[in-house]
Amino acid sequence: MNGEAEALDYDDLQDEVVRKLRKAKHMVLATSASDRVTARTMSCVSDGLTVYCQTLESYTKCRQIAENPNVALCAGNLQIEGRASIEGHPLSEGNGWFAEVFKAKHPDSFRRYSGLAEEVVLRVEVTRATLWKYGLAGESYRDFLEVADRRAHRERGQV
Repeated sequence: MNGEAEALDYDDLQDEVVRKLRKAKHMVLATSASDRVTARTMSCVSDGLTVYCQTLESYTKCRQIAENPNVALCAGNLQIEGRASIEGHPLSEGNGWFAEVFKAKHPDSFRRYSGLAEEVVLRVEVTRATLWKYGLAGESYRDFLEVADRRAHRERGQV
């Protein structure tokens, strides 16, 4: 990449990222701790710039999140960096929204796993989103959404 950057409208890019998150049924979640990185495909739902999924609390990903909450997600041309937290059982009172939306989007997973005693909700607050794109002439660029700074920009270059 040659580092050429141009400012973008934050709200427009945020809307594009939110639409892509809403459409994504599955995303790859990468976690790390103690110099070990792992990744796996997760069934996801989202609310704005927050992504949710569920898993067993004893799994590696939960142990890694407890040690290091910095995670990454990806789906298609969308790459996400964020901070994860463990939010309790999917059917607990505080997770009513999650249970309703997850059941509608992933009915088989909801039926199989949500009632397990050890199941927990993972919440990922997006801190940065990157979209890889290509122009009409085949030129590549990346659009960056920097959530904390409410800043959006594009970097052009060659792959």
